[in-house]
Amino acid sequence: MEQLENTVEVEDIMEELGYSCTVGVAQCKEILNLLPSLQEANIARIIAMASRSHTGLEDSHGTCGTFYSALTESAFVDGIWASTWNIEVLVESIKLVVSWY
Repeated sequence: MEQLENTVEVEDIMEELGYSCTVGVAQCKEILNLLPSLQEANIARIIAMASRSHTGLEDSHGTCGTFYSALTESAFVDGIWASTWNIEVLVESIKLVVSWY
């Protein structure tokens, strides 16, 4: 996990995982907690990435669930194939993760 923190940006990981990582607040929050701590610049880049890739991400069905299941003890509920970011879930999850909010 330390190597992950030192080599990849949070927004890049989220973009790779795809829209499914914003299917629910609990799951999105847990995914964000697995990644390096969020600072203002990270949050700005996440919002920019979500705006830039609002639609049109390549089909990555299963990637988010595999990542989530491999790194947590919780089951990933992946019954919905999202075609865009759930911005409300993303914003609420970020608010719950950052300590300075």
